[in-house]
Amino acid sequence: MSRTLRSRKGIGAGAMVALCLAAASAVAQDRPVTTRQDRADTVKVNVSGRVDLDYVVRERTLNEIPGMDRFGDDGTVDTGEGEVAIRIDAELSEKVSAVIEFARLRVDENAGGVVPLLGRFGDVENDVILREAHLKVVDFMAQGLTAKLGIIDWSFGARPNASLAFAPHWAQIISRNSGDGQDAATGAGSMAARYGINNAEELEPVGAHVAYGSGSLTLDFVLLPIMDEDGESSDDEALYAVDFWYAMEQMGKGSRIGAILALHNMSDAVGIAGVTGSGGPMITFGAAANLMFQQINVYAEGYLQRGTVGRNGAGDELDAEGHAFQVGARYTAEGDNAFWIELNFTLYSGDDSDTAPFDEEQGQFLSYENVNDFLIIEDMYFGLDVDTNYTAFKIMGGAAFDMAGGKKNVELQAGIGFFTTTEDVSTTPGNTDDALGTEIDVKGTYHLNKQASILLQLGFLTGSDLLEEMSGGTASDDSDDSTWLMSLGFRVRI
Repeated sequence: MSRTLRSRKGIGAGAMVALCLAAASAVAQDRPVTTRQDRADTVKVNVSGRVDLDYVVRERTLNEIPGMDRFGDDGTVDTGEGEVAIRIDAELSEKVSAVIEFARLRVDENAGGVVPLLGRFGDVENDVILREAHLKVVDFMAQGLTAKLGIIDWSFGARPNASLAFAPHWAQIISRNSGDGQDAATGAGSMAARYGINNAEELEPVGAHVAYGSGSLTLDFVLLPIMDEDGESSDDEALYAVDFWYAMEQMGKGSRIGAILALHNMSDAVGIAGVTGSGGPMITFGAAANLMFQQINVYAEGYLQRGTVGRNGAGDELDAEGHAFQVGARYTAEGDNAFWIELNFTLYSGDDSDTAPFDEEQGQFLSYENVNDFLIIEDMYFGLDVDTNYTAFKIMGGAAFDMAGGKKNVELQAGIGFFTTTEDVSTTPGNTDDALGTEIDVKGTYHLNKQASILLQLGFLTGSDLLEEMSGGTASDDSDDSTWLMSLGFRVRI
């Protein structure tokens, strides 16, 4: 799919270097950043930045999957991956502010998904892009009304930083999972082709987000006509949504319930399995709740899709019939015993139509999700990023400890996830399977101070018949039903 009009075509490393020098100069001289004399209304300008760098090792079975072979498929591969960003937050007046962020991201779909942070790999060289750019106005035309215009970072969901369906700024285009009929492990448009670091991307959705707050009620109006720029308007993926949240502080601080109604325009460009947009919108209805009971947080959210998702190769209109939900609970200890444990059940629907001609209904749930609880199955930056037609039961936990004179400066987390496809996936002719496997992850973070940390992540997947099929099947000596990956890196916030 062409991206010739997207901002990812690059701004140039010179802009980032100039910003770094300006920030360093201001800090060295202990002076505030100043603006031109004719712009004296500017209250304050803050310059900040981040650096994430990881040494990543992926076991050979992962690299045998077509969607994971970005760095080669001849064995275990190690790479240097990460991102660097410089951000400017400007308070232009008491009620008007602006944000600009330049970044060299982990991912660039023009270059093939995840790319090395440093140097070149073949002909790949990731550009510095405009990652954040918006104007924010408080009390916009009316008291209580706040408007954001530009690249929008809105999201909706019950879990913080893990939206089941709506986090477009940290997600991929939803049309990548459009298809007609039962999913397949291999072949054109299959799991092996769609999933993996080759296809990773982060969107820069352009539009407006208007929020109204009054007491316990918050309303959001989201207009994103350009989720993914692809030329003609009919080829652009678009999202329009209205949602509300109602705070229920009497139940516990942070308790709230909400609902959302969203309209999606699917691109007319030919996508997976020859599916194109239909001119009619796909509609997503959803509801979410996050309730606090002292040390226990209970959450749930569910979504239903209707309308039309596109047309198949025969020109028949495909009806959207997807659904998704999750329910979970997290216990967090108080006092010095800084540990937590979380249980979660997640389901994304799939398509069960396994015989052509298919039933002209698409069962896969399509979403802008950003759930990255497990490195191999779910993580977009490290693993497969399976995001439709899967069911998961997860047990996760962690604790913080004192080390080397620090206070709770070491965090350890561990989790086990049991994954299957919701509907069977075709493998060899006449056969199906649903075993995505069992994944065990361990993560450790050592906080050097409030701004710098070292992070180690390990993921091990076993019992995955579909992993074996995606990596070549029983006929390949390099395929297996088990694999692993490791990441060692650091995080810096300036």
